[in-house]
Amino acid sequence: MAKIFISYRNSDDPSAAVLLAQSIDERLGEGASFLDSKSIPLGVDFRPALWGQLARSAAMVVVIGPRWLAPDADGKRRVDRTDDFVRQEIEFALKIGIPIIPVLVGGAARPSGDTLPASLAGLEHRQYLTLRHRSADRDLGCLLDRVHELVLASSGRSTGAKHADTAPAAGGITFNGRVRVGGDIVNGSKYVTSNE
Repeated sequence: MAKIFISYRNSDDPSAAVLLAQSIDERLGEGASFLDSKSIPLGVDFRPALWGQLARSAAMVVVIGPRWLAPDADGKRRVDRTDDFVRQEIEFALKIGIPIIPVLVGGAARPSGDTLPASLAGLEHRQYLTLRHRSADRDLGCLLDRVHELVLASSGRSTGAKHADTAPAAGGITFNGRVRVGGDIVNGSKYVTSNE
């Protein structure tokens, strides 16, 4: 089954990411969500596992809490660093064209273009969902309905609705710990554009 990749910051609101993963698995079946801390076995190099799974995912859910854009102790925002895994995950998802659903939690505001690095500008225009405590059942139900549609569409089954933003067939051929997606190589700590 195609997975729903959940991107989150450990320093922001990781409990929301865990809740979303559990809810997706309850609705779509065990293992339908990909959450790095639960989906990658101990002792495994997480980098190829992370990029390989993202390349095969039907969609990405980006959990954005109130500290998602906040600076670290050094006064610099992680999202501005090119070695930030959350940034790299979103850049890669934008590059391969899978649907990205920002989920705002904890009263977070939707990031605007002037608060995002240029490479993440596409995130600003994605339809988002706000997960609120007073309407959590309804909000979560809306998200689960949408990810279910995306998983069905990516597996070739249809719900009868047409989706212009469904994931392209990324397939990915694995060789020597690398995953080829189109002309790009997913390897090591981030994806690498290459014609190897």
